[in-house]
Formats: sequence, C-alpha cells, structure tokens
Amino acid sequence: MAKMKIVPAPQLLAADHTRIADIMTRGAITVRADLGLEQLVGLFLEQDISRVPVIDDDDRAIGFVSKTDLVFDQHERGDTEVSQLGASGRGQHAHEVSGLVRDVMTPVAFTLPATTTIGEAARRMLADNVHAVPVTEDGRVIGLVSATDIMAWVAGVQFEPAAAAAAR
Repeated sequence: MAKMKIVPAPQLLAADHTRIADIMTRGAITVRADLGLEQLVGLFLEQDISRVPVIDDDDRAIGFVSKTDLVFDQHERGDTEVSQLGASGRGQHAHEVSGLVRDVMTPVAFTLPATTTIGEAARRMLADNVHAVPVTEDGRVIGLVSATDIMAWVAGVQFEPAAAAAAR
C-alpha cells in the first residue's frame, strides 16, 4: 500500500472527536463457527447483509465471514458455474454449499471498543485493508462498524434501522 499523508479537511475534523458508538450498527447479527454454510447463505439473503462477525461461546469475536469468503471457497473447490437454481432476485445466485463457517471464515484482524473515534477506526481499517470491524465492550461483540457507516457519516446520511423501515 502506498504511504499515506493524512491531511484533514476542515469538515472532517470532528472525526477525531466523534465515537464509533454514534455510527455503528448495534446488535449486529453474529454467527457461530459451527453454523452450516447453507444456513449462512440463507441468513445473508434473508437479512440482506454481506458479512457477519463470527463469535465464540463467550460472544467474543473470532472471525468474519462474508459473501466474498463463500465465493472464494466455491472457486477454490473448482465450482465456477453460475446457477440460477434457487435464485431469489437479480444478481443473487444460489449454489449448493456445504461445510461450516469455520471452514471459510477469516480470523478477526482486530476489534475496536465503542469509544474509538471515527478517525482512528478509519485509519486502522485502511491500514489493515478491512471493510468492517466488530465493536466490543468488555471483549464481547456489541456491534459492527463498517466502511459504509463511516462514508454515510462523512456524507451526512443517517440510515433508518431495518426494523423501523419494515414496520412502515
């Protein structure tokens, strides 16, 4: 990665004073390592999400699993055919998948406490080339902060929680 020079724009100075607790997804969906990949695919499609933290029995982050991990796993196994079987919408193709989340997950690079500033989270995510990070309190996952959350904050966009939108 090219060496970066941080030049704060005046409107972004608040990034080093605003906590990720203000922008993170609270109560993010999590999964266990022994969840079947077929169930994971169903979860991704039903919840319209692309990644989830993987937690242990103490709710501590041990990894991340994403749609990209599933595609990579299928490719590694030689499955390069695109199937319409079970497709649930445009751009969504369901394949038969087998195995467990632990077989395809990426070990968690790091977690961040909710008190971390948006600026620090963004710099850390950029340095480690990650798109999302579990947010923890006392070591337990309490939420998720993503690059999309940070971009939305920069753009002044506030997302309505999915449950509230579904209730309308």
